[in-house]
Amino acid sequence: MIVFEKNKETKELEALASNKISDELTGKMLAIAEKYCITGNLSALYAAYLLAMDTNTFSLACEKNKSGELGSIEKYALADAVKIYSIYVTADEADVYVPSSENVNNEDCRAGKLISALADKLIKSNNAEEILKTLKEFYTERGSGIFALYRGYTVTEKGELCPVMKYSDATFDGIYGYERHKKLLCENTEAFIEGKKANNALLYGDSGTGKSTSVKALLNKYHGDGLRMIGIQKHQFSFLPSIISDLSLRNYKFVLYLDDLSFENFETEYKYLKAIIEGGVAEKPENIIIYATSNRRHLVKETFEEREGGGDLHRAETTNEKVSLSERFGLQIYYAKPDRQEYIDMVLFLAEKAYPDFDQDTLISGANAWAVKHGGFSGRAAEQFIHSLSGSGERPAAK
Repeated sequence: MIVFEKNKETKELEALASNKISDELTGKMLAIAEKYCITGNLSALYAAYLLAMDTNTFSLACEKNKSGELGSIEKYALADAVKIYSIYVTADEADVYVPSSENVNNEDCRAGKLISALADKLIKSNNAEEILKTLKEFYTERGSGIFALYRGYTVTEKGELCPVMKYSDATFDGIYGYERHKKLLCENTEAFIEGKKANNALLYGDSGTGKSTSVKALLNKYHGDGLRMIGIQKHQFSFLPSIISDLSLRNYKFVLYLDDLSFENFETEYKYLKAIIEGGVAEKPENIIIYATSNRRHLVKETFEEREGGGDLHRAETTNEKVSLSERFGLQIYYAKPDRQEYIDMVLFLAEKAYPDFDQDTLISGANAWAVKHGGFSGRAAEQFIHSLSGSGERPAAK
């Protein structure tokens, strides 16, 4: 193939096109159908999976150029489409593979629906030109590779992106209160998605107040607008330059999500982050923003010894260096722990969904007792209390 660069995947496409399907390739086809819970002709489905996951010159051109005018590259891509068409023109729609498990609520099976829809369109194509048109529409709308099929990612210990198999179902409607906080976060994110100036955000405050849930809810709300989210741990910050370099080439909006961020005195990874956010040789690309959550506003720990000098001849400069990390987050949102009434309101809000006919007095009494034993009033304590009811055998008495 010409535009679809030579790699293991394109060799498999050529094997499918020439109907030279080995036992090893058949095994892979079965594994993909089972993993993604997809039903249909095995060859057609597997080819659609390879085409969706292959990031190549043509798919990147489509992803970046939303106008659809690609110039001369389409001529070369058409030669590849001829080979791809030979896979689908011989695919027997009556030869249907049915996976052993039904489509369940996880990211793999969600991606499987996209693969199946692409395969259906390709198998209905009447010629190579229609194959190319279908692929062009798919790459233009969704892009290619893991970003086309998945929404959230983590970073492996080798610095590679790995799709999240089960993403949080958090939504803003499921977060009681904190309306101003949610509004600020959404407005900043919408500006970022629209290509306007937006700030890196630090959500800080008491534990269990919904900081992490708020960030996770963003992806469920805006993934259809091209938002993608990458969770990265502080010991992986050395990978940030290479990750950001790769992401800058893609036509998506990426949130780098740093959860529960803080640094001890002996940890120096924060210097990587400072350079990335602001002050490095290479500027952070406009399609990347950083959202962090922390229980502390000042992310780098200071001690009284440091405040009093601690042997440092330039104490003020050392202190400023540590404080300056927080200052690089232009949007700082404080999440305070709820008072007793706000906590009870959260419990009633959550219980209304799980137990629509509960006795409020019994529920409130149990919620107060739970808070005493579990660290006080917080959104997390309210949620844990509701969860405890389903597993303990106890139920709020019906009215």
